[in-house]
Amino acid sequence: MTLELIKCPFCGYKFRMDVNELVEEGKAQMAKGLLDFLKNKPGKSFSIDIKCPNCEKTFVYEVKA
Repeated sequence: MTLELIKCPFCGYKFRMDVNELVEEGKAQMAKGLLDFLKNKPGKSFSIDIKCPNCEKTFVYEVKA
């Protein structure tokens, strides 16, 4: 379990979350588009949608595998 410090781009709220656990459980929405696939090597990094616990807005966060 590795907690990552995440900062909301909308309100600036900082919180810690185990994003790898979310991805493994399938709770996170994958937000990888075709252009991201062409830019990045598959399996190296991808993006997920995270909902801020403070302002309740959803933003894209890049996870490095």
